Amino acid sequence: MYYDHFVLPFTIGLNVLIIFLIVKYIRWIRTFSRQEKKLILKGMFSVKTLKAIKETFLESLVHHKIFRTNPFLGYMHMCFALGWFLLIVMGKTESMVYHTSALNPPYFAIFFRYFHPANETFPYSNVFAFIMDLILLFILSGLFLALAKRISSRIVGLKKATRHRPLDLLILTVLWLIFPLRFLAESFTSGLRGGGSFLTHTAGDAFSTFLPLDALAYPAWWAYSSALGLFFLLLPFSRYMHIPTEIVYIFLKNWGIRQGKTFNAFSEIQVYSCSRCGICIDRCQLNTSLGLNDTQAVYFLKKIRHGRDYSVQQENCLMCGRCEASCPVDLRHNALRLSKRPDLIRITKDTYNYVKPLSFTPAKVAYFAGCMGHLTPGVIRAMRLLFQKAGVSYTFIDENGGVCCGRPMLLSGNQNAASVIV
Repeated sequence: MYYDHFVLPFTIGLNVLIIFLIVKYIRWIRTFSRQEKKLILKGMFSVKTLKAIKETFLESLVHHKIFRTNPFLGYMHMCFALGWFLLIVMGKTESMVYHTSALNPPYFAIFFRYFHPANETFPYSNVFAFIMDLILLFILSGLFLALAKRISSRIVGLKKATRHRPLDLLILTVLWLIFPLRFLAESFTSGLRGGGSFLTHTAGDAFSTFLPLDALAYPAWWAYSSALGLFFLLLPFSRYMHIPTEIVYIFLKNWGIRQGKTFNAFSEIQVYSCSRCGICIDRCQLNTSLGLNDTQAVYFLKKIRHGRDYSVQQENCLMCGRCEASCPVDLRHNALRLSKRPDLIRITKDTYNYVKPLSFTPAKVAYFAGCMGHLTPGVIRAMRLLFQKAGVSYTFIDENGGVCCGRPMLLSGNQNAASVIV
């Protein structure tokens, strides 16, 4: 039986996290409408699931959209996401080859270098050791970029970085400690017992020349396990809840679930899917032109999630959609904002009784220019010329002004007023 007490922090943290996620996601999906549940069942056994798997790989692991924003930023995110994923998959594969069974506890693959005697070889043991060291180096290179980003976000192409809560900074520190601690634990063990490859074996030999590895190796495994356990326990209450929730969102989105007019469980899933990467801050013209850097989508969703007053973020938005277009998670930011702009004013058909009824000349085509059309008279002249040249019978609904399409009311959240006007 491969066991040591130091695996307890990791095991406890992982089990608590899994239980929390299962309960959380079941509660969300249970509140979906019957039609939405049918869409999920229908999409689950279709090509849409394959599309969701592809998108999960490209956006949750490789971070393809972030790469398009800035290669260094994309590489940094990919190192943590894809690197950790590969570390888990290759570690599990290695443990199965060694143990010749998949029925070993989760911690066995994570702490394989501790439980595996260095002098005991198994098929492709050297290859596995090399690949695991290469993946660890890959992750550590991303960590180096993350540290550089904290000094200056411009290194990875961001003019403004997201302001995080103290709890998020705490779990960020824990995340950054996980992989250096793994490196130290494996290197110390390699320096004592051998094993490892080009990274941990070389480092272990170097450490053995000036450090008491026999006194440091075991505490290093405790520290590594504790960092993992603490990260899992803090994850549900931090921005890193986006890691599992983003995957759920991708599948639900591909199965046909859409953001409606009201804020619901699917809206909450989107709120929790925000990684707070900060890309939307630089894309927002309120930030670049006016210096308003606290109203962007990242802060709007952050306020909602933590139950804070979001009125400033809700009202100070042009609804231009630039944040939505640049969002690497493909969140429906405009629809989310509209769902949080309730009908504050009760408007009925009688509200506009003071407006004189408009009369129109019957025609085959009704031309509505709208307020933006009247701000650009050249467009109106061009349309009239087109109608005349084509010999089209048309009527100009708002030739003398006074007709509203209802969009201002719609964007302010007054759904009832918009429907009455239309």
